[in-house]
Amino acid sequence: MQGVFGSGVTFYLQSWSISVRGPLYSAMFNPLCTVITTVFAAAVLREELHVGRFVIVMRAMQGSFRTVMLHGDVSF
Repeated sequence: MQGVFGSGVTFYLQSWSISVRGPLYSAMFNPLCTVITTVFAAAVLREELHVGRFVIVMRAMQGSFRTVMLHGDVSF
């Protein structure tokens, strides 16, 4: 039940941000959600955080933000 509620809230917030700021603004936060999930999993669930996983997440985030910054009509 919690997964259904979480997915519903996520869908609502993403559709709201797309209608307000555009699809690129919403897509920018997907890698950030991955980083937040990884940090919480390591802190709360005591999962091991391997260096390779951290490097891959940081590279994905870097690529996403580079795409957003190179896109000219997005203003923050």
